[in-house]
Amino acid sequence: MSKFETNEDTEMWAEIRKHSQQKRELNRINSTQIVMEWGQKNNAIVIVFNEAHLRVNERFDFWPGTGKFLDRVTGRYYRGVFNLIKSLEKYEQSIRPTKSS
Repeated sequence: MSKFETNEDTEMWAEIRKHSQQKRELNRINSTQIVMEWGQKNNAIVIVFNEAHLRVNERFDFWPGTGKFLDRVTGRYYRGVFNLIKSLEKYEQSIRPTKSS
């Protein structure tokens, strides 16, 4: 403990850390469920490496606890399960064959 840190500060930060861990756990559960439901509805390939990491359609890596995802083609990181869903839908439209008249 530094000379400026009090016991109250330590307890406050411990409480904040605990709250953050609980929030990430809820995010992990809820976001995984959202992605799995989307994948089932859209016949997507969802690989679960562990509770903390998913791969969707071999293009996106997703960490549901933080909401961070990587587009493996562009190498760019983004955030948010709903932004991931939008990116997946855009990707699906780009690879779907178009109907010719």
